[in-house]
Amino acid sequence: MGGAIASDGQNDTGLGSGHSGTASAAMTVSVPESGWFGMRHPDGAFHAVWEPFIVLLTIVTLIETPMHLAFDLHLEASLMLVTYAVTGVFLFDMTVSLRTWYWEGGVLVTERRQVAMRYLRGPFVIDLIANFPFDLTVMALGIDTIWGVPAAPLVNLTQMLRIVRLIGILRQWNRGLRVPTALLHGVHLVLTVIVVSHWIACAWYFNWLLEARDGVVGWAGPIAFASEPLVTRYLRSLYWATTTLTTVGYGDITPTTNREIVITIIVQLVGVAMYAYLIGTMTTMVGRLGVRSAQYHERLDMLRAMMTRRRVPLPLQQEVIGHQEYIWHRTGGQDEAALLDSLPRRLRADIGVHFATEMLDRLPMFHGLSPAFLATLVSALRPELPG
Repeated sequence: MGGAIASDGQNDTGLGSGHSGTASAAMTVSVPESGWFGMRHPDGAFHAVWEPFIVLLTIVTLIETPMHLAFDLHLEASLMLVTYAVTGVFLFDMTVSLRTWYWEGGVLVTERRQVAMRYLRGPFVIDLIANFPFDLTVMALGIDTIWGVPAAPLVNLTQMLRIVRLIGILRQWNRGLRVPTALLHGVHLVLTVIVVSHWIACAWYFNWLLEARDGVVGWAGPIAFASEPLVTRYLRSLYWATTTLTTVGYGDITPTTNREIVITIIVQLVGVAMYAYLIGTMTTMVGRLGVRSAQYHERLDMLRAMMTRRRVPLPLQQEVIGHQEYIWHRTGGQDEAALLDSLPRRLRADIGVHFATEMLDRLPMFHGLSPAFLATLVSALRPELPG
């Protein structure tokens, strides 16, 4: 199947322009997904399961990879096999990206060559670097250390480039229908705080470890601290990272070497930038959530003032206010009629049929009628909320 499948635009002619000069009639097209190695719809059932799985594995990678290097973890053979299996999953994910259709300007591009070239010209190189088994390469070459650091976990830091794939999936979810925007922004904020704090904690401890091996006494004292349990070492590092990022700085853990002072300055600057980003994003989220509520209460105040000025009887005032409350709880303050009017006729009819399905099913006189007739009938109806 080639070309582009157009979705309805704002015109009522039903025509949409295709991608790269390809045009097709704008209509709802049911596109079957063709097996494990076929082309796939970006909003299909496969991606609804696959993308959350990749997001989970990416988050695990962003946590485990720097921790493995910084805290000098020695994984057992079974856990090493798990990490190689995860790499295999991401390599397969590259083939998925190579065979996934994409939306561009409201048009679903399905031509195989266009889909492949878009991925190859886009994140392919970054994905290849992120998923290439550099650790196996250095082990095969007999390289144990690089700059005095274990070679395998050091070169594995390239796996953190998988964050590019995570960002791409979150953008796809923001465009699609699966996740509400407010929830997506909230998840993005939480992930940002967790991952950045974890990275800084790893960098803070790793710098101490490198200096302690050279006999320099840093924030954690002599090298003997490296024999403490992993939980103790990580919690103290994370504690410093969070107090510094949030600019609290209790002073119980302080930098004592020049490198630690430089790291502290950088982390404080990052903390200020991240604090501004978090406040700005949260303010935007709260503002979006409160706009309709503020409009609703303003409308109620205007109605009350009008009815008081016109001496409307109290029972009638209560009935009017009750009607407004009913509309608010039913629609959440959204003007559904205006939203539907912004759509082309065919989409308005399809959504209208969906809204009216339950009502039409209860009326025997509408049973057995053609979908086209029902769409025409529903398009002529106007909702009337009871008072």
